[in-house]
Amino acid sequence: MQGTIQLVCNLVASFVGLAYFLWSNTRPLLRELRREPPPHRRLRPSFQSLKVFLRPGLIFFTESAVRNALYLWLVTTIVALGSVYSTAWGVFNTIRWGLVMVPVQALEATALQFIGHNWGEWRRKVGVNMRRPKASWKDILAIVWPALKSLVLAIVFEVPLAIFLTLYGAYSFASYLSGSDEVAEVTAYMWRSLDWCYVFYAMSTQLATILLATRPKWYLYQSLASNLLYVLPWAIACLNVPLGQISPETFPLPQLHAELRKLSDELHTGHGFFVIRGLDVDKYNRQENIIIYVGISSHIAGQRGRQDNKFNGKPADVVLTHVKDLSSGQEKGAIGSPAYTTDKQVFHTDTGDIVSLFCLETTLEGGASRLASTWRVYNEIARTRPDLIHTLSQNWDVEVFTNADKKFATRPLLYHQKATESTPERVALQYARRYFVGFGALPRSHDIPPITEAQAEALDTLHFLGEKLSVSTNFQKGDMQYVNNLAVFHARDGFTDSPTQQRHLLRLWLRDPKNAWETPEALKSRWAELYEGVTAEAEIFPSEPYIRSSSNKAR
Repeated sequence: MQGTIQLVCNLVASFVGLAYFLWSNTRPLLRELRREPPPHRRLRPSFQSLKVFLRPGLIFFTESAVRNALYLWLVTTIVALGSVYSTAWGVFNTIRWGLVMVPVQALEATALQFIGHNWGEWRRKVGVNMRRPKASWKDILAIVWPALKSLVLAIVFEVPLAIFLTLYGAYSFASYLSGSDEVAEVTAYMWRSLDWCYVFYAMSTQLATILLATRPKWYLYQSLASNLLYVLPWAIACLNVPLGQISPETFPLPQLHAELRKLSDELHTGHGFFVIRGLDVDKYNRQENIIIYVGISSHIAGQRGRQDNKFNGKPADVVLTHVKDLSSGQEKGAIGSPAYTTDKQVFHTDTGDIVSLFCLETTLEGGASRLASTWRVYNEIARTRPDLIHTLSQNWDVEVFTNADKKFATRPLLYHQKATESTPERVALQYARRYFVGFGALPRSHDIPPITEAQAEALDTLHFLGEKLSVSTNFQKGDMQYVNNLAVFHARDGFTDSPTQQRHLLRLWLRDPKNAWETPEALKSRWAELYEGVTAEAEIFPSEPYIRSSSNKAR
């Protein structure tokens, strides 16, 4: 459609210019021929004549080839960002071609005909054999006058249009064309980033007609420079893709994708955990390891959860965190979670559907990761202490570390989900001992009602049965562990580091919308804090360890 519009506009402009040229030149020429008939000559096409036209044609061919090569580079990098960005780019092009470039180029083609005519008429007047003719300011103004008029027209129409699209039109138009709010937001952002560029494009295009009609070689240099200045920043910026854009489309694994999707099925309908082993982390730097980890994880569960809403004191969607002993640093007195110490972590769950850990470095001694099946522990409690099933299924006062205005929330720890036509019967567990007893610099708040004896006994039972029925996965460097956080709860043995060998894990909280378990009603608000509103542009992947706000007394 864009090509058809441009072709029609260019043809109309060309034929109008040609008609004007014939009309303005034919009558004077006929009058001159009547007064003095020329000698009889037969005009024939010749190779020599072709070479006359070939020279300027090669100039335009070179300019077009370079411009399109740069453009293809740009398009390739944008398409690599995924379907949202590639669709947004298509919609953006519809806007820029239909509302800006086609009208501007049609205006350019029209102005070019008149400038070419004025230039040819002036050259004929001063003599075509004069190598370096000199023109007066009056002559120059007469030659370039059509370009100046088209420049004014371009400014009058394109500047208000650019402002309108920036403030109102781009998002609405993109939403109408794509039917997607996400695509519309990206398209509007593209336009807001480049609106000034198209105003200058409209202006420079009209002025460039002067060079195109009079000095084609100079036009080539001008065009190459303007295209480099326009396309190169785009393409270079696209090469520096934010990590939030990592997805199966931008991190393709054609040989592994199907297997990784099967592993997602294993998380949700199988054993509930697995370990990917074999990556040599020493081959890559920290940033590259993060990219590899996030890229592989995107094939297993594409939605990343927000683990912190602040980074360096500013609002952010921190989706990757580090699990490392920071107790020897300056922040020792602020640590409110065993994740940042060498202490043993008792059995607990994290938040979200899937918790994943990537081992960058192992410990010198200890630190085994322990996993226990919620179903198996549930069955054992139901067999030996059914009263505690009732206790775990009742409401508990759970401390909230993520919201300073909300001291605690009330919800059960254990959730039973009945079988449906598409899902089996399930039991989900969501708890951590520090919600009820505190840890380190964040002791239990005095604002929370005390737990009952039955609740204390239930917590101990979960932990000791977890230890009894657990399996151990001793991390090796490069291991990526994925755990269904609703079906499996986990713990960590205490460990010892050395100055040269310090346990260091990366963590993601993930969700696979296709396979995800139904979120219990009491957990939906917490899940919303994790997964809703996380945008690719705002995602933060810290390369160095720090204490999360919810585990930091100094937050």
